[in-house]
Amino acid sequence: MDRHSFGILECNRRYRAREGPPATEAAIKALLQLCVDKQHRSPGIVVGVIDDSGTKVVAYGKCERGKPEAVDGDSIFEIGSVTKVFTTLLLQDMADHKEVKLDDPISKYLPSTVKCPRRDGKQITLVDLATHTSGLPDAPDNFHPSDGDDPWANYTVAQMYDFLSHYALPRAIGASYEYSNVGMGLLGHILALKAETSYEALLVNRVGSARDHYIVPIDHCYHLTGLIRMRWQGLSGGEEVWRDIGQFFARLQEAGSA
Repeated sequence: MDRHSFGILECNRRYRAREGPPATEAAIKALLQLCVDKQHRSPGIVVGVIDDSGTKVVAYGKCERGKPEAVDGDSIFEIGSVTKVFTTLLLQDMADHKEVKLDDPISKYLPSTVKCPRRDGKQITLVDLATHTSGLPDAPDNFHPSDGDDPWANYTVAQMYDFLSHYALPRAIGASYEYSNVGMGLLGHILALKAETSYEALLVNRVGSARDHYIVPIDHCYHLTGLIRMRWQGLSGGEEVWRDIGQFFARLQEAGSA
């Protein structure tokens, strides 16, 4: 966070909670200037505002300290641990559709070669991972990041399996809370294994009754993003954009079956 910009979806809580008309663009920009120039919280911040008048984007600052590129509505941000919310929503959705059970032991979905940690005869369950009560630590003991900006980039599934196979839980499963990056990463991995796809493909397709997953060239992603940006209207998007999105995925299905 020291040298990279920060993107947020809503205005500061003081504006969100305040009664009366929404904050003006000038007021939001003044707040961003305070955060960037005076408080040095981030080199740049982008705020997306959704209210009764529609949508708008307010940005201030740079993408990175010491570099000239300014942030704007098209800047790409690392969302970090917001992904944990997505992972737990995936778990709940898969449980609702009877694909998994919250109290399933993790050993049910992992290769038999992985020795899953136990304590007092109890196994770690999916919900233990989701609630950070599994007894697993924040980071595994074989975690040695080489890139501080993306510390998990080079941590492999094989390393995670090796960690699980030798780790001794320090306390009873479910006894207390301890924030666990490795535990939540393990949960996402298990759900992708169950769905027989990648985590990314699983996530982007768990909407409504959709159960199709696509790994496509990046140009396809740009095309879909451009389509949405050009035709999205209001909060719901409007009938036209959803029709076009449906046609986009119909073409992918046709290409996949050809």
